[in-house]
Amino acid sequence: MLSINLINILILFFTTLILYQSILAIFNVSEGFAVQQPAGQYKPYNDNDPAILSQQNAGNIQVLKQQINDLTPLKQEVQNINQTVATLKTQVQGIIGAHQQYAQSVAPKKTPKITGAT
Repeated sequence: MLSINLINILILFFTTLILYQSILAIFNVSEGFAVQQPAGQYKPYNDNDPAILSQQNAGNIQVLKQQINDLTPLKQEVQNINQTVATLKTQVQGIIGAHQQYAQSVAPKKTPKITGAT
């Protein structure tokens, strides 16, 4: 009786999971990391009129400045990750060295002589 209830619960769970994924696919919902667009968009230069080009250049500079400001906080995070990786690398090398020393201390000094194997 308990196993039948468990099977019914699992069937309900997986059916709900499949329906949820189908809804996400139909409505094109993106999960996880999404790039946030700045208020303005970078516009390519297609005109030769100096007045339009100067306004477009000012707008593009603002967009690029905003993108750089959005990336600035990541610099400290990247530095922290680099330090953590360097520490982990040192620790792993220490563990490898300890394992090598242990393997050498446990290994026999001479090749054992096997007798009675004829």
